[in-house]
Amino acid sequence: MSKKLEIFKKYILEVEQIPESNKLFGGSNLIISDNPNRSKKKHDILVITNNPKEISWFIFQLKDIYVNNERHIYGLIGDLLIEAISKKRKLKDQLVYVIDKIINSSYNS
Repeated sequence: MSKKLEIFKKYILEVEQIPESNKLFGGSNLIISDNPNRSKKKHDILVITNNPKEISWFIFQLKDIYVNNERHIYGLIGDLLIEAISKKRKLKDQLVYVIDKIINSSYNS
């Protein structure tokens, strides 16, 4: 898993512009939106961002890496994104931050 994440990280760092998803990510108790008034259920993690299409693309890519659909990782991803966004990191830095934290977590086995 680590090798795939490292390759993905390298791609993020090298690409000129982060691709956009046609669909905003919403599933596995994680919602990506640019609308702070977006409704959610109590157990959902809502990530408010100025880059919802790019972050959704990022999560869909991670979903492909975690093909066995480990639903519990989405909570970690959401929490890490919220943390990175709150620190006013640039988009690429947010994504690399999440990848690095996953690589160093127990989800990377």
